[in-house]
Amino acid sequence: MFLHEKLVCLSPSHRLKDLAALEGKHFSFQTELVVARETLEGSHLQSDLLKQEKHQLAPTLEKVWSPSS
Repeated sequence: MFLHEKLVCLSPSHRLKDLAALEGKHFSFQTELVVARETLEGSHLQSDLLKQEKHQLAPTLEKVWSPSS
């Protein structure tokens, strides 16, 4: 049975329940997407900060670890 045939067989109350269920799933997926996006942005920010810190510390570390002339 095709989807459109199945929808025709359903009563209006079943269609409303199915629609509500789909809207709930849609909202849930949107929420998960927002959380994933925020997590990714936080990871990128942390990575950028670590790269900046590494760049700032490199000259000092070279002085400490280089053999004395």
